[in-house]
Amino acid sequence: MLKEKLVLVVVASVIIGAFIFFGLKSPSNSGGNSANPNQSRTTSTSDNVKQAEEYVKQGNLQYESKNYNQAISDYDKAIELNPNNATAYNNRGFTYCDLKNYNKAINDFDKAIELNPKFAPPYKGRGDSYYYLNDYHHAISDYDKAIEFNPDNAFYYGNRGNAYNKLKNYDQAIIDLNKAIQIDPNNFVYYNDRGFAYQEIGDNARAQADFKRAKELGYNG
Repeated sequence: MLKEKLVLVVVASVIIGAFIFFGLKSPSNSGGNSANPNQSRTTSTSDNVKQAEEYVKQGNLQYESKNYNQAISDYDKAIELNPNNATAYNNRGFTYCDLKNYNKAINDFDKAIELNPKFAPPYKGRGDSYYYLNDYHHAISDYDKAIEFNPDNAFYYGNRGNAYNKLKNYDQAIIDLNKAIQIDPNNFVYYNDRGFAYQEIGDNARAQADFKRAKELGYNG
């Protein structure tokens, strides 16, 4: 199972906490002084940026309540007001991903990355989208970038490890899942997926130990 998506469904919307940002400031234009003939336009732009941030916050609340269509509508308004708001594209992308509209999600993550190339979450989100489209090589490439910009996030290693499992590259999967467990030792998903990798390479003792630990932590699959 794909780590972050499972955690989103089972553990109270972790993506919205970890990857949908409530406080990230959007790019804004610098203002002018009172003698500037463009002052009113600048003020309007500043107001638009603030209004866009409010719509992002509203969209986040709708997302948390699983009102995904309303969340998308709020992110749409935020983007209309401020087309440079990378967070709005990122959050709308995750919402589309939850709705299984992966191509639209990829388009939004593309835009978020264009606006902020060192913003790790949209790489992770685009990786998830590619994963669900069974494009595991592109998924891994995006998880690589997410890890480059945030090397301490267990989800990124866990998701990449799961993609390696899909490609039957079990040794690399184990390396990634080891790292995920090192960062977050209480997530049963990582133990279960590592157990699968160990099982596939014939290391049944370690596989059973991981499956046992996953159940101790709450896995019931």
